Amino acid sequence: MRVTAVAQDRDEEVRRQTTVLRYELITEVDAIVDERPWTLHWHTQDGFRALAAQAGLGVRAVLAPDGTPAALDDDAFVFILGHERRNTTPPPTVRGVADQGIHDARRARRE
Repeated sequence: MRVTAVAQDRDEEVRRQTTVLRYELITEVDAIVDERPWTLHWHTQDGFRALAAQAGLGVRAVLAPDGTPAALDDDAFVFILGHERRNTTPPPTVRGVADQGIHDARRARRE
């Protein structure tokens, strides 16, 4: 299978990027080609905090890419969320964003 980005549109004002991806599956007898948009939204910390609250999730931590607490004006950050009525334990210590997925996966298996 091959995946190729064939077009991209980025709108900084509304914080949205749409990339058109072409998926190609080529076999000995057939070729299947499909193009689909992939939309990426990015948020301010306040905006994401509001989305989490609307979903009934509590913010347990907001981290910078290096795993330290994020400053309120940081553009790059990771939210650690939990159900407001559960997950009262503090979030795991992480060394950076690359390690976060590993810790989140382990935590999800325990719950």
